Amino acid sequence: MRTHQPRVRVQASAAASIDSTTETIAGTTTSTEIVFTYLDLNVRFAFSVTATNTISSATPTMALMTKSLNDLQGTPVAKAPAAPVSPVKQPVAPTYAPAPAPVSPSGPLTRTIYLCPDSFTEVGGLCEKTLPYTYTTENYTFYPETRAESCSGPGCPGSVYMDMGYIASPTWGQVHCPRGGTLYVNTCMAWSTSTQQVTYQIKDSTPNGYADTGSIWSKKDALPAGYTDNGSNWVSTTAKVAKVVPA
Repeated sequence: MRTHQPRVRVQASAAASIDSTTETIAGTTTSTEIVFTYLDLNVRFAFSVTATNTISSATPTMALMTKSLNDLQGTPVAKAPAAPVSPVKQPVAPTYAPAPAPVSPSGPLTRTIYLCPDSFTEVGGLCEKTLPYTYTTENYTFYPETRAESCSGPGCPGSVYMDMGYIASPTWGQVHCPRGGTLYVNTCMAWSTSTQQVTYQIKDSTPNGYADTGSIWSKKDALPAGYTDNGSNWVSTTAKVAKVVPA
């Protein structure tokens, strides 16, 4: 008599109430056990076991998992990350434009005037400053010159008063020679020749660029920078400058 080897068909499908998208997994074994791989550990499965041979199949036996494999093993279930929470916007306090500044009274608050700079004086619409002339001076210098002067008077040549005596005049109050001779010690000396040698101090020529004032030589100094010579002073001119003053 020929015997038929029995086989067992095992089918695992996700419980509809848990996850209807998981595919059904089936397998056949002739042993008392079967191993399914790639089961979703987070899904509860419904198992059907059907004995079968070449002649017929038995009525399937059903078994339903009450917990997922992760629940049975105590493994925490990975949860999908929560959707990011949008930050709550705080209400923004309304801003208000500052009140407009008070309108200034019409008309300018300042005005511009034109003045001469310090140390200048207005003359004919211009600003003028004068300086008195300055001078460089030199004292006179002299050279000696001896001349033969003619003799005149009672003491000239031929006079007999070469060794004439002297008298004390009660009128003059001093000793003198009666005919104009020169008293030298106790002798009145008169001319013995018709001329005499006289030495004079002669003033040197006026230096170049100087003028003779009658008591000293003098010359005007060079014109200062920025000035002109108006014939009596040195003069500097400039324009007026602007100055802002209250209206």
